Amino acid sequence: MTDRRRFVAWLGSLPLVGGHHRLPAAPPIVIDATPTALYQQPDGRNNLVRVAVSGLDAPAARARVTDRRGTLVGTAGLLATGAGLAGELWVPLSRASGAEFQIDVEVGKQRVGSRRVRLTPPRRWTVYWIASSHTDVRLTALQEDSLELHRRNLDAALARLPAHPDFRWTAECALHLISYVENRAPAAGEALARAIRDGKIGVSALFAQPLTGILDHETFARLVWPAGLFAREHGLGYQAAQLADVPGQSLTFPTLLAASGVRYLASAVNPERAAPLLSPADAVRAQLGGGEWTTYPQLYWWEGPDGSRVLHWRADQYADGLRFGFDVGPAEMGRRLSDWLLTHPVFLSPGYPYDVVLLSGATGDNGLLDERVVANVEEFSRRFAYPRLVTARPEEFFREVERRWGTKLPVRRGDTGCYREDGAASTAAELGRYRAAQLVARAAQLLALWDEKTEPRDGGAAERIEQRASERRKMWRDLLLFGEHTWGAPAGEADPDGAEGAAQWHHKRRFLDGGAAAADAQVAAALLRIGLSTGGSGGPARVVFNASSWARSDVVQVPHGAARRLVQDGREWPAVDLPDGSALIVARDVPALGYLVLAESERAPNPPRDDGATLEAQAGGFHVVLDPARSARSRPGTVWSASGRRAGRGSTSSCTWRAARIAPCGRAERATSCGPLPISRCTRRRSYRRAASGSPASGPGWSPSARSKVAPGSRRS
Repeated sequence: MTDRRRFVAWLGSLPLVGGHHRLPAAPPIVIDATPTALYQQPDGRNNLVRVAVSGLDAPAARARVTDRRGTLVGTAGLLATGAGLAGELWVPLSRASGAEFQIDVEVGKQRVGSRRVRLTPPRRWTVYWIASSHTDVRLTALQEDSLELHRRNLDAALARLPAHPDFRWTAECALHLISYVENRAPAAGEALARAIRDGKIGVSALFAQPLTGILDHETFARLVWPAGLFAREHGLGYQAAQLADVPGQSLTFPTLLAASGVRYLASAVNPERAAPLLSPADAVRAQLGGGEWTTYPQLYWWEGPDGSRVLHWRADQYADGLRFGFDVGPAEMGRRLSDWLLTHPVFLSPGYPYDVVLLSGATGDNGLLDERVVANVEEFSRRFAYPRLVTARPEEFFREVERRWGTKLPVRRGDTGCYREDGAASTAAELGRYRAAQLVARAAQLLALWDEKTEPRDGGAAERIEQRASERRKMWRDLLLFGEHTWGAPAGEADPDGAEGAAQWHHKRRFLDGGAAAADAQVAAALLRIGLSTGGSGGPARVVFNASSWARSDVVQVPHGAARRLVQDGREWPAVDLPDGSALIVARDVPALGYLVLAESERAPNPPRDDGATLEAQAGGFHVVLDPARSARSRPGTVWSASGRRAGRGSTSSCTWRAARIAPCGRAERATSCGPLPISRCTRRRSYRRAASGSPASGPGWSPSARSKVAPGSRRS
């Protein structure tokens, strides 16, 4: 086949011989345009629109945007992403109804696709950010090392103010402020107080980050007390509290805050087990799905049992500065913030009509602020009019919310779950001591009410009273720090007996040891002063103090009370001696928040009587039976059958227990002249007495062991 024309014709016939094969059609080009939450400075009229193109087989392209009159708005370079090509450009979106635009996509000089779109401007958000560092006492370092990092943050905040007057640093808890004043020069402390007074540094009213579920009422009531003292001493005020990293709080928390002068609460929880105070019905009405994170953040009035309220922002995370790229740069900040604001289901729901949100945290746990964060935040504000990023004190966000929507916000009641307190139960012995120490500390505080009347009227009386008051402040501080939420070290889960965990726990336990010892010493000395001030016959005597708000008749363990007769108004109180030299007595009619003075003299010993083979005991409505066969195989003193009946309103309730272990002081076979009492009550009270036991100071005409007290806070049968 030498003829060229015939050869070309033959080639053209080949598809017809072998069949027709179509080349696959190119996928259609899809053009999308999405406004972001970012608006351009200075007036916020232009919105940063993201243009995405898929289905285009090219390494790059250009988007050309014109308005409905054909006027060029701008162009955007489109570069490859995982799903196609994408780019951004500023588009005027000043009208709420939006506007129409033509988007032409070009590769080189050739137009390969076009689309007409209508763009609607998103909400113009204001993002309030509390720049703070989370307080985990002893988590990342020992307490003093951790607090020094927070003091350095305050040093930097003060030094930063002249060059960056609009940047607000907030001390997450009052412990930072108090520690700073105690450990820096007086001039630095005055500079800090002045910056707080001028609104340049934020204050949180809580002393630390507490586990409210393990606090006695009096300790709970003192969560804001150190901040109040600090504020009064420096002529300051506070309105807000910040709480992070604790899943939930008790239902009386808003009552406490409101009574302490706190109106606003910003919390950032660990939400894995926290109750969100949002019922399923509320979630449905707010058009929120049932996903794990869709119920946070929340904004509502939290109402306590007495009707008092705090305005509460409850979020599911903290350290938001790192989460949203504040340490990376303005562009990354804008991308992350915009994605969050425009896609979060809470912000998309009708139940969130607001245009403000709150972020908290600038660092990780006990972290130092990176100064690049300050520069990035300021550059972000120079680029973007919205979201308006405000480094603010907590109350500035809440005042804006209350001013604009205060009467329309929902009201919620109840607790949010005390779910980290189960971790505290991992150290059950210390937790029991902590509960007892708090009750003794409460008694010490009450006994201080007698100071003016019982202090000897000689030189230095006022100084001694003030010294004891200072010691009680330190006592409460130690007890509050033991109840702080950090319980262990990061390595504690994998290696609970390791050196790091042991050192951290030893340091935390020092707060309990110090607080308990101070409480015991305060109570012992106070009762001694009361006894000395009563005069009397000059012989030995005992004082029994009732720290409860109701009159009490109860069992009291008296240190060194064996073979000692105690008489009040001519009536001897029944007593039985214990092997350790103490005695159990039946205290009768001790007045509420008051005391009785008992004359003391010798008597014949009255040890517990051995009732031989007696295997049953009756104590009021309680009946206990010991099984000797089972006790022989188990620990002595094991109760194998116990039942109780208690009369109610027109009915009788009963309960039965099996294999309940009873402490030695409550063994059924040793019930003696101390009188019939429910054995479980005796066991519980004994732990309280031990927490308060100890030798008081001695004085003329006063027994070296002249101290007893009714356990505060335990309930009457």
